[in-house]
Amino acid sequence: MSPQSRMAWLCAGQWQNVLFEPAAKDEDAYQALLARLLYMNAYGFEIHPSPNAEYLAAFGAHNMLVYSCGSLWMSIIPCLVLCSVAAAIARSRTLRIKVLLFNFKNDREMDGYTAIDYLNAIVGTLNILYGTLSYRLAYGGSGETRFPVSVFMMDLVYLRGTQVEVDLRAITTYHEEVRQTYLTHMVLRDIIDPPDLDAANSMDDILSRMTQDVITLRTIETTRYLRERTNIPKSGGLHLAWEYAQNPALHHEFAKMLRVSPFVFHVILNLIQNHPVFFNNSNVPQTPIDIQLAVTLYRLGRYGNAASVEDVARFAGLGVGSVELFTERCFTAIESLHDTFVRRLTPEEKEVEKEWIDKRVQFRGLWREGCVMYDGTIAPLYAKPALNGESYYTRKANYGLNVQIGNAPSNLRIVNISLGMTGSAHDAAAFEWTAASKHPDWFFKGEEFAWADSAYTLDACTIPVHKGPAAKIPANALFDKTVSRLRV
Repeated sequence: MSPQSRMAWLCAGQWQNVLFEPAAKDEDAYQALLARLLYMNAYGFEIHPSPNAEYLAAFGAHNMLVYSCGSLWMSIIPCLVLCSVAAAIARSRTLRIKVLLFNFKNDREMDGYTAIDYLNAIVGTLNILYGTLSYRLAYGGSGETRFPVSVFMMDLVYLRGTQVEVDLRAITTYHEEVRQTYLTHMVLRDIIDPPDLDAANSMDDILSRMTQDVITLRTIETTRYLRERTNIPKSGGLHLAWEYAQNPALHHEFAKMLRVSPFVFHVILNLIQNHPVFFNNSNVPQTPIDIQLAVTLYRLGRYGNAASVEDVARFAGLGVGSVELFTERCFTAIESLHDTFVRRLTPEEKEVEKEWIDKRVQFRGLWREGCVMYDGTIAPLYAKPALNGESYYTRKANYGLNVQIGNAPSNLRIVNISLGMTGSAHDAAAFEWTAASKHPDWFFKGEEFAWADSAYTLDACTIPVHKGPAAKIPANALFDKTVSRLRV
């Protein structure tokens, strides 16, 4: 298909995409400037891919970061929009120099870009996954970010007389403003009131001035907020959870607030509290881990308007950034336990399940070989997907994904998950992509099988209950009733 044909096909479709051809960079500039770069999956959803681990590790192993060379939107921005890149740059303990090299001319997607536009594009991209706080460029720039500009770049390198206009007043940060003002004060002070070199204590006077100047400049550099800040009153109601936990009669109130019982809360806390994400080398200790977990669980238990980060922060008596950070840390710690819990049963664990089945059916037979049960559920989506959206429409009148879950019958522990089929997919079709169906010789041993409901197909590894009208036959009804005592 020729470039002209591809452009016509795209413009006739639903997405109204603009086709980018690298060989056509010298063509006319875009009619509208680029505002944001997104990674999209095949279903039309924005995704946030994770970068290579070595890429992230490099920010903590080197002392210089240079933004260059190449096209801003086609070369640099795609590397910065990836997950965790902004935090890795902002929180690096080794990066001491962060330099932006300006191009000598703009590409067609940046026609008319000034230095301010470069800064806003880079800093805006690095903060795209976060809320906005009032960090701005010194003279009214519009680059509101979570992280201040200075944590991403400290020096700019450009050539005079090029296409990229550089307005030094517009790109000067308030820290730089204050530093330049103090340097001017130092010069004027030494002109108006120079030290008396003939005095006996002249060297002491000079050293005192120098020491004071160094301390002042260092204080300007290390003080995060130089302007007066308005403190937002915070009180919060999270302390109620701890009061509920002390009284067994109020444990149900604890569960309403954090969606788990106090016992389960402490089990999760004990499992994650030693994860490295909760430790750092800062002189300011992290918020206690139990509070971070409580905030995360409270946030997970909210839905709709009540799920806004601002409301969660207001309830917890915290800042919006803290809620996001606590959630990120807790999920990192919990996800690290995946392979510990979501795995196939060991022979010893299978025997425990089989003995539980013997007790439930009150005899020992082939029933005990059904040591796993499968069922499907729907993971609702926020909105109808843009691509093939109808295929996600479920029998529950919403849009979602079909999730197949394999559980151990005795304690409902998840041993296998299969996610990816659309909501309209039948459970029998979705089950074909589970570990039990794709790799039965690995998942099962001997005559082992999985129990399932009537939506599944009878085969060598799955025994479902009967569908009507066969379910009305007395022998089948007795069988189904007994199976119902083994599976949810």
